[in-house]
Amino acid sequence: MQRQTKLLLCCTAICGVSFSASAADLPLKAPPVPVEVYAWSGFYVGGHVGGAWLNDTDANASFQQFFGPVLPGTPQPVQTGTFGNTGGFLFGGAQAGYNWQFGNFVAGLEADLSGSGSRQNRTLNLTDGISTDVVTNTRAMDWFGTVRGRIGYLFVPRLLGYVTGGFAYGHTQNDVNQLITVPFPGGPYVLNSSGRTATGWTAGTGIEYMITRQWSLKGEYQYINLNDGLATTNTIQFNPGKGIAQGVFTTQSNDTKAHTVQVGLNYHFWAP
Repeated sequence: MQRQTKLLLCCTAICGVSFSASAADLPLKAPPVPVEVYAWSGFYVGGHVGGAWLNDTDANASFQQFFGPVLPGTPQPVQTGTFGNTGGFLFGGAQAGYNWQFGNFVAGLEADLSGSGSRQNRTLNLTDGISTDVVTNTRAMDWFGTVRGRIGYLFVPRLLGYVTGGFAYGHTQNDVNQLITVPFPGGPYVLNSSGRTATGWTAGTGIEYMITRQWSLKGEYQYINLNDGLATTNTIQFNPGKGIAQGVFTTQSNDTKAHTVQVGLNYHFWAP
């Protein structure tokens, strides 16, 4: 019996040593890599710079003279012309907003305000014999802003693609000045009409990337339409009191429509 007990103890010891050696040969499990969290919910502020160009090729002007012993007189051919397109301009400003995150979806509200010192002039020279009408159209967006909704999708935790749209407003220059020279007493004649602060709508799309958990970089396109169109018709009696000639002068300068592209940097509060 003692001999069997000693044999059992020896076998147990040998198995224990073998198991310890095998366990020592097993590779150690690497510690889990921490997953960095990017939270989009919350308030943010930032700034932006960008460029824009106006879509206004449909502005035009015309005039027509009437001659005769009694008004309205005999109509002469209509003189008409279309303004060429204006160029682009630079702008810069600030934005602020709030996001709500629902899984991979992000919804939010954003307001921005931008300023620009651009002025662009276009001129038409309309001539009928020795009568001329020099028409100058001044276009600009001195400042403009938007209040928009945003809804987007997180393709990866750092990258948000979104669409946006809402209310737009701004102070525009949509001025038309006319200098009319005619071979009759009383000239030259000057006609002016001016733009104003206007409201409208905007729509666009963009992407935003989290550089860190608090800073993000965005690129955005917006189409802005402001209701500031001008349409004027003026009748001038060239020789007051004599009733022998007059002219009808019309201008059409449609709403300010701008394509804007911007890049911006946002700081997010309440980041994890």
